[in-house]
Amino acid sequence: MTLPVLTERLVVREYTMSDLDDVLAVIGDARVFWWRARPYGRVGARAWLDEAITFAREHDIGRYAVQLRDSAAGPSAYRGRVIGGVSLLPREFDGRVEVEIGWHMAGDLWGRGYATEAGAALMREARRRGLRRLVSFIMPGNVQSRRVAEKLGLRLEGEVQWASRPHELWRVELGARQESGATSSRAGKYVR
Repeated sequence: MTLPVLTERLVVREYTMSDLDDVLAVIGDARVFWWRARPYGRVGARAWLDEAITFAREHDIGRYAVQLRDSAAGPSAYRGRVIGGVSLLPREFDGRVEVEIGWHMAGDLWGRGYATEAGAALMREARRRGLRRLVSFIMPGNVQSRRVAEKLGLRLEGEVQWASRPHELWRVELGARQESGATSSRAGKYVR
């Protein structure tokens, strides 16, 4: 993955362990990971972050930090901090491996377009890498994620069982062009 990716307001980059406090503030918020029985605590957030870092390094695909640029307009308390994450994760689904695009942002920052901006940057990177399509599994009722998916050009294909729960399956065809060495042979299965 060619990182960091800069957008007008954001930096999409690899996570580091120094991001722990910011990550905990995001994934420890029950509004953000609302489908979990309990929000992440510090120990769980550290394990989540360690897994994200390890997977991305080993597979050249995975979860990435979304950092608000120091120069970006927006709440000053968040400037320079990790405000969420985006991901490209290989998922075994329906007998084949699909690459899922995902996103999550700090609950206090919803509705500002950060997830869409970071998702669009990651989609450009996926296209550059030669990926032909992306999917997203969105839980019914997650209005914010549905809006992001629509803005990114994903189309609702129907309802499926994913991770033992009903989800909407969204898909986008990228019309990717293959670049020399753009696809990673290390991007294997990741089912969770």
